[in-house]
Amino acid sequence: MPATAPGLHDDTAGPRRRLRAALFPLACGLLATSGLLLTQSGLAGAPDPGSAIASSAVAVRPTGWHSLAGEIARLARAAGLKTTWQDDARAVNLTVDTTQAFDNRQTELNPTYAALLGEIALLVQARPEIRLIMTGFGNTPASHYNPVLFGLRLKALQVFFAEHGIAIGQIETFVKDVDAVGSHEAPSGRAAAGRLISLRFVPA
Repeated sequence: MPATAPGLHDDTAGPRRRLRAALFPLACGLLATSGLLLTQSGLAGAPDPGSAIASSAVAVRPTGWHSLAGEIARLARAAGLKTTWQDDARAVNLTVDTTQAFDNRQTELNPTYAALLGEIALLVQARPEIRLIMTGFGNTPASHYNPVLFGLRLKALQVFFAEHGIAIGQIETFVKDVDAVGSHEAPSGRAAAGRLISLRFVPA
C-alpha cells in the first residue's frame, strides 16, 4: 500500500483502528476457547481452568506438622476413633477396632472406615517426611481370635494406604504382644488381642 504523502491526512486510518478495536474482543473469545489467549503482543497459552481449582485445594491443606496432626486427630475423633494427640506431641496415635472397621470375617474395610482413612491418606500422601507405623496387637500363643484373619486385616490396611497415595516406604508394619505394649499405644488387656490396630503418624 503506498505511503501517505507528507502533510496529507490518511482518511482510512480512523476506520481501520475502529475495526481492529471492534474485532479484538471477538478474536480473544474465539482463541481462548481453543486453548490460546490473544494479548496485545501476540499469542500466549491460556491458563488451565483446573489450575485454579488445584491451587485452591492445595492452599487449604495443612502445611506444618502441627496443623497436619491436628487435622488427622480432628477427622479421627469425628468418626469416633480413639485418638491420642496433644499440641506438643510428635506423633498422632489412632486406634482401629477391627470388629468395627471390617464386616464379619471380611478383610476389606467397610465403606465408613474406608472413607475416613481415605481422607487421612489424602492429607499425608504428599508428605514424604511422614511415617505411618501400623501395629497389630496379638498374643502368643494366639488365643480367642483368628491370627490368620487378623494378619490379613493388618495387610489390608497397609495395602489400602499404599493404594491411596502413601508410599510403601513410608509405612512400617509390626505385630506385638498386647501384654508388652507401652501405655502410649493405647490397647490394654488380653481382650484387645487380635482386635486392635494402632496407626501412628510420626514426622521425620
